[in-house]
Amino acid sequence: MAPHDRKKIIDPQMPAVILDLKGLITRSYHSGTDTHPVRDEETGERVNSASHGAANFLERVLLPILQDHAPINIIAVADGGNDLRRAVFPTYKQKRKERKEDEGKTQKAQIDLCLEQVTRLLVYLGCTAVKVEHREADDVIAALARGLGSRPKKIYTVDHDLIQLVNEDTNTWVIAFDEPKFTFIDKFESKGVKTYNEVEPGLVALYKSLVGDSSDEYGGVKGFGPVKWGELEDLLGTDGLYELDKMVATGDFTELQATVKAYPDLKILQMLLLASSEWRLMYYLAKLHPEACWGAVGKRLIKPVFTKRLPDRAKALQAMAALGVDDMIDQLEKWFPTMLLADEDNLEAAFDLVNRHLADGPVSGFDYEGYDPVKHAAFNEATKRQSGDYVDVLSQVVTGASICFGANLQHTIYFPTKHKATKNIDKAYIPAVINEIQSHDLPLVIQNAGFEMTVTHINFGKDAAEIFRPHDTRVMASYFDENLMGEGKDGLKDLTWELLRYRQTEYKDLLQQHNATNMTELTGLQTLHYGCDDSLTACHLWVLFRWALLLEGQWEFYIRHHTAPAHVMEGAFRTGLNIEWDELERLKAADQVVIDTNNKAIRDALEKHCQEPNPKAVEAFMAADEDALRYTLTEKWKRKQNEEKGPGRERMDALLSEVRMKHLEASVYKPYVEVKRTYEFKGTAAQLRDLTGELGFPALLDKDTNKAIQEWLTRWADEKLTVDQQEFLERLGLAAGKPLKSRSGPEFADLEEIAVKVMQRLMKSDWEGDELNYDSPQQMQQLLYCKLGLPVRRRSKVQRDSFRYERGFEGSPGTDKRAIAAALAEDCPNGDWRRDLLISLREVKAAMTRFELFWIPYPLWKHPLDGKVHPGVKDPGTVTRRPTSGKPNALQVSKGPTRAMFIPRVDAERSGTVDRLAASIAKPTGEAPAVWIPRLPKRLIMAPDFSGQELRITGSEANDPTLIQAYTGGKVYTDKYGVVRREVTDIHSLTTVKFAHRYVERELGASVLQYLPLGSDGRMSYEWYSKVRKCETPEQFIELLERTPDGADKLLKVLQDARGKMAKPTNFLITYLGTASTLAENTSMPEEFCKVVMDEVFASYARLGPWQEESIAFARKHGYVTTAYGTWKHLSEDILSSDRGLRSREERRACNQKIQGCAADVLHVVETDIFEREFLERYDTDFLLPVYDEIVLDVPLNDNLPALIAECAEIMDITPPGHAIPMMAEFSFGPNWYNQFELGERPCEKQVEEALSALFTPKEKKDAA
Repeated sequence: MAPHDRKKIIDPQMPAVILDLKGLITRSYHSGTDTHPVRDEETGERVNSASHGAANFLERVLLPILQDHAPINIIAVADGGNDLRRAVFPTYKQKRKERKEDEGKTQKAQIDLCLEQVTRLLVYLGCTAVKVEHREADDVIAALARGLGSRPKKIYTVDHDLIQLVNEDTNTWVIAFDEPKFTFIDKFESKGVKTYNEVEPGLVALYKSLVGDSSDEYGGVKGFGPVKWGELEDLLGTDGLYELDKMVATGDFTELQATVKAYPDLKILQMLLLASSEWRLMYYLAKLHPEACWGAVGKRLIKPVFTKRLPDRAKALQAMAALGVDDMIDQLEKWFPTMLLADEDNLEAAFDLVNRHLADGPVSGFDYEGYDPVKHAAFNEATKRQSGDYVDVLSQVVTGASICFGANLQHTIYFPTKHKATKNIDKAYIPAVINEIQSHDLPLVIQNAGFEMTVTHINFGKDAAEIFRPHDTRVMASYFDENLMGEGKDGLKDLTWELLRYRQTEYKDLLQQHNATNMTELTGLQTLHYGCDDSLTACHLWVLFRWALLLEGQWEFYIRHHTAPAHVMEGAFRTGLNIEWDELERLKAADQVVIDTNNKAIRDALEKHCQEPNPKAVEAFMAADEDALRYTLTEKWKRKQNEEKGPGRERMDALLSEVRMKHLEASVYKPYVEVKRTYEFKGTAAQLRDLTGELGFPALLDKDTNKAIQEWLTRWADEKLTVDQQEFLERLGLAAGKPLKSRSGPEFADLEEIAVKVMQRLMKSDWEGDELNYDSPQQMQQLLYCKLGLPVRRRSKVQRDSFRYERGFEGSPGTDKRAIAAALAEDCPNGDWRRDLLISLREVKAAMTRFELFWIPYPLWKHPLDGKVHPGVKDPGTVTRRPTSGKPNALQVSKGPTRAMFIPRVDAERSGTVDRLAASIAKPTGEAPAVWIPRLPKRLIMAPDFSGQELRITGSEANDPTLIQAYTGGKVYTDKYGVVRREVTDIHSLTTVKFAHRYVERELGASVLQYLPLGSDGRMSYEWYSKVRKCETPEQFIELLERTPDGADKLLKVLQDARGKMAKPTNFLITYLGTASTLAENTSMPEEFCKVVMDEVFASYARLGPWQEESIAFARKHGYVTTAYGTWKHLSEDILSSDRGLRSREERRACNQKIQGCAADVLHVVETDIFEREFLERYDTDFLLPVYDEIVLDVPLNDNLPALIAECAEIMDITPPGHAIPMMAEFSFGPNWYNQFELGERPCEKQVEEALSALFTPKEKKDAA
């Protein structure tokens, strides 16, 4: 297999055929006289039938088009109404509307039937239909023409307005038909040729704005007709007319005013100037408005709505039958799907079909079927702990593959390789098919391409075949509508139902239908339809997504920057994560200590402070949720009583009293103790059987009658017995009969004593008291609000479709970390016992979370093939198109000790001295190196991250001068290594100085401020604070002060803490419309103080607030926002909601997506560059994970490490289009993902060498040095 050109971008050629459908159907209907007319019930007149219109449309429009183009090339544009122009000109097309209203109901019904069924026929042929509510088809067609750019396109219409789209530079042709005969009259394809009324296409809108348009019923400029146009053309010439067009389009008549002033005799120009307002209105009516296809109409958002279906002969025939033209189905047969099982008997026919039709289509679909022979049991256990199914991709064995191809993507072939009772083909044919398809420059269209790429590699090897830059429909769906991903509807079966209205067979249903457990137990014929379905549906989703992405201008970014990342992410999955399992166990044990220690502290505090009922706290808690509580009690009572009417006042008071008593009881802490159950001996036959069994008798006593007991006792007369057995027999003999039957008397008591002695040790224990289940919302509410008596400051999120949402209630009193943080900030000052308890609670919950995320599941996910963990990473995975991970979720590994278990692929193996590194820093004379180089590991974990990425993007998006200056305005200098660098302001420190004086005042009192060098604005300078940050001792800090305060160490700590504790979270919140309450939760500071901080910061970065308002205004107007790279983020109608909570959430999303969406785009640009440069292969490097603004690499420690880092910096230091602030990568590396040495940005070779020395020099060597 020849290697692929990694920089080759394949943009499939697929000429567009755009139908102005309503106009074409209407003209088809009215053209000619129907030989089988329909009688109008009201007038008795004969009118043309829908069949007549459909036959005309098929014969004169559709079938001629299909001579040159396949149905998938056709876009049928429907008319959605003319509200846009009628809003500014109420009489626009008014008479046409009245004429339609005057038409008989029968004629209208026939036209509507024709339009409806022809549309249905078109979509079931494979065409795509599109419509924008409230907008005319002309504007939608203009939007399509704009989106398609220079790609060939033909527009079929009866409306000469569309001639203004003609442009040979953009390959736009307009094919118009004359009105009475409905025959083809011309193909307009040159902007220099006069067409409409002898006017060039580019001047049609100008002409109509002046002369008017009788068909659309507006008159143009009063007194201006075709003669005047001729005069104007003679006066100005073509170039002058284009200048005039520009003036009226922009509303800037400055040049026209100057001309009129200079040449007052030019009355025609005076006429235009005086009528400029009317002229502008007419121009608005004449001009096409592609931009109006997105936006708000009242409380609704409009946008192009696509209708796409799989080609389906039966449904197409139904539509044709409804129109009486089903006899023409033969002329459409070749466009409908075919399926072929390419077993040994049909393989030659299959390849013949491929050879004849593979190159006809724009792409080829591809899909594998397979099975898992390993069935690793631990994966099943791990999956039970998470939602969804799991497929062990690394263990998959191919059972067959399908391809889809052809001009209409109508041919599918399934190649069976491992099915029962089937003439399977050699699996080597599969890579040959892949290579053949890609040799024709046809992209492979695959849903979730990573699966197919990995399975290809595992089953055939990279040398046999490589799926190159696939078009992944799951990725494309995120551009089409990223909200599908947010709703979990990005799987193929969800997409085909949501977008194609086609219900695919589920895998489990297929197996169940044939009583099979996996694909090998199905025959090829049983698999055929299912096997072909995925490649067929993926191809037709691709068609839909391509049109939509082109329309929105996202296609170029997708094919350029989101096809190559599939290679990077698939390689990361296949490589997997190497875990140091001993370290995991150590971390797990440490967390168990955290849980046990803090749980004890919590229980000790509760036992000390919560021994009395807390009625005040209970009343406050119930009052905080009273409405929801009353509603819940009412509904519960009505269900119990089976009544529609709720309880009366007295009964409700009684119900509330019951709840109150439960909460009062819960407000008292009851120690959680183990209580063993007591064994009660009643002498039953079952108890005697259990007792004799526990005593070890070979034959059990299973009856309690005197006779049976005596017979059983005689069996042991001569047997050797234990002391307990002998004692039991003696006591049983005495108790048999009346004592045992009556369960009384000293004999029974003696027998009961030995029974309890033997059986009590087997009794289970119960736990009594307060369990303190931190995962139980009810128990957590009782802990926080009844025992601790905290006020309700945070509430849970109200879920849609919940009774709280429907009734307009607030969320229930919160129990999550937000509620704990709010309590720490507002209610539990230092010295309050509850503060210590809440801190312990926070520690316990964090440790429990790590158990659930890492310590328990990770060993279960250890793959039997290589001992690594292979998390599935979806890229994109969120509505902002950032990655997500699952099974296990490796992207949840936040910075901290947890990362220590992630190690390079060579586990702690040592190599010899790295000779080149030592030699490179040796002196020229051959003396020993100045830096000692130890024996080093073979590989390192390197984790470059984008420094301040979101703030950099925000600064550029907002065009904030302070942020731009901070990142780009620093002085240029040469560092100690001889590297030229630019100073970059530390943004968090810059933010700190905006409020640090207030923070100091709050923490230490106003009197301390006198010791600080505050400026006239009451703030300290950035330069001075930068020095404070570097202080390691109070003595160093005192040198920066003119006077020494008492407690200088405390003051230093407060100042240094201000940056990390307040400035960093504030910076991230101001970017995303965060509130003071959120800052309070994140910092455990009072909300009032947080508001002061945020006000100070917003005032300092003056453009952030206006930018947010501008972004929200744009979102409300258009229904979407865009990133710097031109990718779209589609918003919901919540942006227009009168519900403040819903609207605010969508407003935050609008701003958030511009930033996070751009960050996602940057990641995909970086991944693409990594792939195209062959960066990973050239440096023997593994890409492991993309984590937020960081990428994790497994790199070799060899001579090329400095060059590797330099090239990685070059890849990551990019500037998004139109941005003033570039991205900047900061580097670190180490023996694992936690123990990292920070190198900073663009480290030079000397810095790398020193870092290695610092990382791996033993402590004794350092001490000696």
